[in-house]
Amino acid sequence: DLVIVSEKQQVKGISRIVAVTGQDAVQVGYGSGSAGLKLRFCGTGPNRFRWSLQARDMGRVLSQEVESLSARLSGSAPSSLGSALQFSKEASALSDAVDNTPIPQWQRRELQVRLRASLRSIGTAIRKLEAQQAAESAAVLLRRRGQTELLVDAVETDSPSVLMKTVNQLSAAAPLSHVMLLAHQRHSGKVFCACQVPKDSPALAASDWAVALCRRLGGSAGGSALVAKGTGSSGDITEALRWAEDFARKKTGR
Repeated sequence: DLVIVSEKQQVKGISRIVAVTGQDAVQVGYGSGSAGLKLRFCGTGPNRFRWSLQARDMGRVLSQEVESLSARLSGSAPSSLGSALQFSKEASALSDAVDNTPIPQWQRRELQVRLRASLRSIGTAIRKLEAQQAAESAAVLLRRRGQTELLVDAVETDSPSVLMKTVNQLSAAAPLSHVMLLAHQRHSGKVFCACQVPKDSPALAASDWAVALCRRLGGSAGGSALVAKGTGSSGDITEALRWAEDFARKKTGR
């Protein structure tokens, strides 16, 4: 009764397999061509049979966890971005456990396939919810501020991705606007920054704008002349917004 617990490709055509049986731990290496099949027995002792049982037990536990995750995902799609991100975190942790826990190799492959499918499904849900949240935030800002040449404001989100998507939505709706949005994480003081400028804006590059603000906030930023993002820290988001707007006005003369 041989139980393969791990397999790793070393070079093309040659893999290293570690397996256990009820009598010995067996390291199995096999290659293509004339190398044939080689077995090297390595390890004896009173615990050798327990290793095989532990591998099967751990495989059973992980299989139950993956089944539970799949059942919850198939029951209903995540209704909020927070729940979708929690599902993603759980699936990633399970994937790491499946990759690194000694379990039968056939079972590892089966669970990896199921987890990859779950992660794809979760990723699709996250992108959809991010786009929805960004569209809602952009609509609120446009109603409140209109299509101004300079729009610097704050939005409520814990996601840098949602922040960037909101900036993209605003720029699409108002292509002549210089847009910068900040998201303040009150529990940590961290500030997410994202900005976008019109294509014909030689006086103010998005990367210069984001870098200037984020450096002032003790952080860093990067991007292109059109789109940029970064992070920093501040206890006063109002002052950060005022400074970012003043910087843009001086550069653009508006």
